[in-house]
Amino acid sequence: MLMLVVAAAGKPVSSKHRSASNGLEGWTLNYIVPEHGDNDHYPRTLVISRKGRIVRRIHCSAFIWRWTFLDGGKQIAYECSPFHFGEVYVLEDSVSGKQLESYEEPEQPETRRPDWMDDLDKAPDWS
Repeated sequence: MLMLVVAAAGKPVSSKHRSASNGLEGWTLNYIVPEHGDNDHYPRTLVISRKGRIVRRIHCSAFIWRWTFLDGGKQIAYECSPFHFGEVYVLEDSVSGKQLESYEEPEQPETRRPDWMDDLDKAPDWS
């Protein structure tokens, strides 16, 4: 698996919050990436809360471009990838953080692509 660590700077900006049917809520913390040469904010951390209390923070070595709650909020799927290539898709238990499955492009063939990625494909991007 290709791991690219990208430095972040400044105070994060929160994305729009999304809710799951089980009372969980999630959003990304977006940071300026000085090496990228612009002042745009990019998603580095996914925050999961319940009733206003943070229960998890998912940190990505690159960026969390897309994410979605699945199975009524019991699971969360997200894409952790750098600006170009090396996409890693992860399915986790929303509260415990236990990784249930992952898929890496282009290392794994398209025929082994998990069904839950269809729901992730429909998720809004990080903005």
